[in-house]
Amino acid sequence: MTALPVRAPVPVSFAGFGRVIFFLTTFFEVIADAQREAAAAHKRYPFAEW
Repeated sequence: MTALPVRAPVPVSFAGFGRVIFFLTTFFEVIADAQREAAAAHKRYPFAEW
């Protein structure tokens, strides 16, 4: 009779996934902020040539 070795479960690392999500969230927040700033500038100077 042979005994099977008991191993601890391998922990799955989500550190890289979290970094990607953080980067994408930050990127889209910056884009949204730029859009809001551009809209405010167009309201203030509606006929400005950008």
